[in-house]
Amino acid sequence: MHITLLRDDLERLLSAAASAAGPAGPAGPGGRPADLEALRASLRDPDLERLAEAGRVLDLELCRRLALLLKWDWERLVATQGGDGGAEKGAPLRAPYPLELARGLKGRFRPDGVRLHEALEEHGARLAEQGYDLWRLQGLVDEILHVDLHFAANDGPELAAFAVREAARRRVLQGASSGEQDRYWRAHSSWLALEDRLAEDLLFLEERRLENAHVHHLWLQAFGDAYLELERESVRLESAERRLNLLKADPALDEDGLERMVAEIEARRRRELEDLSLEASLASVTRQPRGEGSLSAEEVSAFRAESKRLLREIWLLIHPDKLARHPGAEKLTPAQRDHLQGLWVQLMAVGRDELGFSKGQMGYSYRSHEVLHDILHTAREILANAGCDLETRKLPAGVTLDEQVRWLEDRACRLEGEIDEVKAQLRVLLEDPGLKDKLLLLESPPREQERIAKEMRERAQGYRERAEELEREIEAVLATRSPR
Repeated sequence: MHITLLRDDLERLLSAAASAAGPAGPAGPGGRPADLEALRASLRDPDLERLAEAGRVLDLELCRRLALLLKWDWERLVATQGGDGGAEKGAPLRAPYPLELARGLKGRFRPDGVRLHEALEEHGARLAEQGYDLWRLQGLVDEILHVDLHFAANDGPELAAFAVREAARRRVLQGASSGEQDRYWRAHSSWLALEDRLAEDLLFLEERRLENAHVHHLWLQAFGDAYLELERESVRLESAERRLNLLKADPALDEDGLERMVAEIEARRRRELEDLSLEASLASVTRQPRGEGSLSAEEVSAFRAESKRLLREIWLLIHPDKLARHPGAEKLTPAQRDHLQGLWVQLMAVGRDELGFSKGQMGYSYRSHEVLHDILHTAREILANAGCDLETRKLPAGVTLDEQVRWLEDRACRLEGEIDEVKAQLRVLLEDPGLKDKLLLLESPPREQERIAKEMRERAQGYRERAEELEREIEAVLATRSPR
């Protein structure tokens, strides 16, 4: 979503009000003339109260008023991190800021719900009449932040569409009993909490996958040559045993028939060996530091938060189970479906250029944002052709209160299942016995590592000798059989 600054929002709102009113000035609530120049002057140094009053004078819908207050509070946080000189007085930001910084700070943004409620109430928002006590207003705030509307233009289509949905929700809730309303907002609160928890767990899973990949990379640096030799001879012995067993099982099988039977599996094993050989070669090359230097806590927080957002959005979009339930899944062509499946495989794999970082570098613990952005952008482009509205899917659906509550409860149930699935994958990574063995070997003294490498080579020699013996036996058997 494009970031619009508060300064630009206010300028457009004031210009629109002036154009609509003509020379006499706009009419505020109750028909009182509003002094646009005085309003403009007060908003050169806005605060919560002045913005709440501007919302009243300009007769903005509640969501748009609330978005103004949130953006002011948000930009104060951004300014303290980005060094904007307006931060001390709370003045609007004067220049755009990076989206990645915004994502990083989002987890630290905790608007004061009490202050927001009081400011809106004191400036004519009539919250109680619209069904918002402090708790329910906080739910609305959390939902606005969930879909990043504190970045959006106040007069833009995203906030307008959200306001329409919110008005429909208010109408539904106002016709319900207090008990039904409480049930709705409890379900709403649980849903948003689970959305955040899933994003956090996905980030942890990704950190663990990268950690495992780095351990494997370091292990290949230490033992790659010996292990590759062992694997080559193991595959050779496996092939000889397979061929001899097939010949013994079918006395009429000749060499051409044998080759046809083993072609597929042996081609796959050769590709695996080639991949391992390339991994070992790359691991042997020491990566030069990328000059990241020391990172501030804010930079780490920003990177983590952006990683969480990207991973969560990709997971919910193209995880095989989620993609099967996507409203546009049936419209996908075979080529599109294959492309999306390839993107999921890419997400699960750690690229070679993402390995080899030292433990103090950001790339050691986190996936490349360039890779994740590319996956997400491509997936969106493909699914957009199936008519998917991604932003709408993030918000509660349903016409009646029961439908909306059911959506929230079903979504919470699915999120709990997804969280369990992430945890299951995490357990597999944490309990990987092969990884534990590699860690033990990496932590062992150099002399012990040399002993292990020597043992690998000795085992490889044993496999080689046994394979050669079987290959001679195979050659003798085939010599007695004529082609079919």
